[in-house]
Amino acid sequence: MNAGRISTILLSMVLTSFSYSSAQTSAVIVFSDPEFQAADSFTPSATQISAAFPDAKIAHADELGVVLTSPASRLLVLPFASAFPEAAWPQIQLFLDRGGNLLVVGGRPFTRSAYRDSKGWHLRNYSVRFARALMIDQYQAAPGSQGLDFQTNPDLPLQISAFSWTTAYSPIIRLSAVDLYHRGGAAGSIDARLDPIA
Repeated sequence: MNAGRISTILLSMVLTSFSYSSAQTSAVIVFSDPEFQAADSFTPSATQISAAFPDAKIAHADELGVVLTSPASRLLVLPFASAFPEAAWPQIQLFLDRGGNLLVVGGRPFTRSAYRDSKGWHLRNYSVRFARALMIDQYQAAPGSQGLDFQTNPDLPLQISAFSWTTAYSPIIRLSAVDLYHRGGAAGSIDARLDPIA
């Protein structure tokens, strides 16, 4: 996997505080399933998801893999915090490999995979197995926003309204997967780029 081709946005926020204009959502895919449960955050309702992304394509688990293969798909939104549908992981990874963008709302992205059987959805235990494929080693708990000033990144065209939070998780990201010198340890080429939104 070439992490240099991945444009990944990980942002923890309150779902109802964020919205896109119709021009920005024409290529947005939002995973939603009425029986799916979030992990490390609240479970958004279908109404909240539709209100936050009014012109996005809402994809259920059975169709998520198919819509991600479309060249028109530019942004995948996973609104269930740490939880994601495990069966769709290969298509999600391919989507990111070819330059697709990702917005995970809350939690510790890709740490609680969910599988479905005849009894419904079930969350697996915490694991960084999938997150490591995105060069994220683990997550560290971060304090809430009380006492902080909210500032957006002036280098990005995307501007969002200020929001507050009580719990956040900071990803510990590896910017290189290959050592330049085997005896040098951590020194390596930069294979990834991180652009914080706020």
